Amino acid sequence: MGYSPSDSEGTSDSGLNVEVGSLLGSDIPLNVLSSAELRDARQRLLTARQVDPEYTDEDFQADLRRIGRSASPIERYDSLTRMLENLSPENLSQALKAFEKLPPTSENVNEYQMLLHAWTKFDRSGAIKFVENLVSEGAGGELSLSQEELLKPILSSWASENPQKALEWFKYLPEDQQTHHMEMSLLEGWAANDTSTAAEYLQSKKPGQKREYLIGQVVSQLFRESPQSAVRWAESSGGDWKFKEQVFEELAEDWVSRDPQGLADMLSKHVNERYAWEAMEDLGRGWVATDSDAATTYFEGLPDGPAKQKGIEKMAQSWAENDLASMGEWLNSLPDSQTTDRGVKAYSERLAQQSPDLALDSAMGIRDDGVRNDTVQDIAQSWFAKDADAAIDWAGSNNYPEESLGRTLETYADMNSKQLREVTKQINRDQLPPEQMIELTATKVMLERQAQQLQEAMPQ
Repeated sequence: MGYSPSDSEGTSDSGLNVEVGSLLGSDIPLNVLSSAELRDARQRLLTARQVDPEYTDEDFQADLRRIGRSASPIERYDSLTRMLENLSPENLSQALKAFEKLPPTSENVNEYQMLLHAWTKFDRSGAIKFVENLVSEGAGGELSLSQEELLKPILSSWASENPQKALEWFKYLPEDQQTHHMEMSLLEGWAANDTSTAAEYLQSKKPGQKREYLIGQVVSQLFRESPQSAVRWAESSGGDWKFKEQVFEELAEDWVSRDPQGLADMLSKHVNERYAWEAMEDLGRGWVATDSDAATTYFEGLPDGPAKQKGIEKMAQSWAENDLASMGEWLNSLPDSQTTDRGVKAYSERLAQQSPDLALDSAMGIRDDGVRNDTVQDIAQSWFAKDADAAIDWAGSNNYPEESLGRTLETYADMNSKQLREVTKQINRDQLPPEQMIELTATKVMLERQAQQLQEAMPQ
């Protein structure tokens, strides 16, 4: 497949200078192991062999044969995994012969990425040249893997051993190759090596969706290793509180479906910290869907404050989608307080889809004036758009604060006025079909009647 083993392995500390116009650009250093690094790589391989002393060269040969002959895809994959875990400079050429039976297509992308990840551990210059030759030659017309798909495992593997050199190599790539996915691979490997410096690098990135996505990849990588690895990184991450908030939120998204109680126990230590509030929202939203009793017990036991408020609100929104009645019963069992106001808001907004008048009655129980008025305004406005007469009647006949009633009726009146102007404009157009003229005239009469009702209902 266009590869010949690097003849510079262990002989140069200066790095390989790739030709101008080549796949990886010009003068990219640091992609050859120094003599000391090569010795370290060999020692790691020997150590790995000692962990599994029963895996012999004969086993390697047997795995090679199974890759090419076994009818079972599971057996072939297991053999490939064992073979690449024991990949070394001595058996590399034999492994590459096995890959001649695996065309470099999208169906085999995982196998090629595994090969390149293992290869980079002891000979990154050879792995890079392999990619360069594979892409430039097109693998005899079979290649359907992209350059990026082939380079990502190299960068990730390198960063897991020496993140600073991997970062320097990444920055030497042409700008069009410094893609989001390549940077993600860099950070996945980096986080496995040195979480604190990976965090520092991320903190230097401009805040935004891209940084948040990269944070998510690092957290997921650490979480796959163990939840505690991810927790240690989250709790030790410094910088601005928004960065830490994103770390906690990404951790919560990974953890809540697997072990919500474990996530809850961890967040309890940070309940008063602003950076943990969005994670609390994720906990409430996710936990209530799987165990509403445990979720409600936990949030009831939290001290009053923003974390409890936000968690209850998101829990209510999620719960209301599936079991509105049970959620309403739970809210009714709690003492009225500003802590539960946003839960009542979420309940009322969902109930409004079925019964606007009952939803408004519920919303009127919200203690916080601002939250109550905003909720009532939103529900009433939506109701007016669907059934203006019923909404006007409710607004005029309920024990609703006069100032707020006036604001609600003014909103209705503004909507009514806009609708009336639009209908009048359409009626004044020439050559409307008779049936449309009849319909529009009836609508105009109805809107004029509603305008009169609103005027009469307005507080004097």
